[in-house]
Amino acid sequence: MKYGESTFDILYLLFAIVSGCVMLVRGRGRTEKEMGLAALILGVGDAFHLVPRVLNYFLTGDFTAALGIGKLVTSITMTVFYLLVYDIWAGCYHAEKKRTLTADMLPLWETVKKEKSLSTMEGAYLCPEGSIASKRRSKLYKE
Repeated sequence: MKYGESTFDILYLLFAIVSGCVMLVRGRGRTEKEMGLAALILGVGDAFHLVPRVLNYFLTGDFTAALGIGKLVTSITMTVFYLLVYDIWAGCYHAEKKRTLTADMLPLWETVKKEKSLSTMEGAYLCPEGSIASKRRSKLYKE
């Protein structure tokens, strides 16, 4: 089990981090860059608890503290990830954000934007051309 889980964890982290970096570098619009940032945040955050798990399988030592801190960091980065996904969804579908949900998340989101300098990303929300969201938007709004 340790080889299968460790292989999966390593491949997942590599995919999440590399794909996030590629989307950040090659992304042309705000949505693409936010998607890249979300993938990167998810991968880096998960690394904080997956790397100690993999190390625990193959090295002797007590990784309890590292796993505990890793789970804390992962829970925070996963929250930021879902905030980004919510923001991307609302922008792509021109959806009205639910007032209560948005009101609950707004203070956290404003903190995240200040910390990660997301407020410097200029431009309108653009869903990638040919995507399901852009096709659906075209039909709905007759663009």
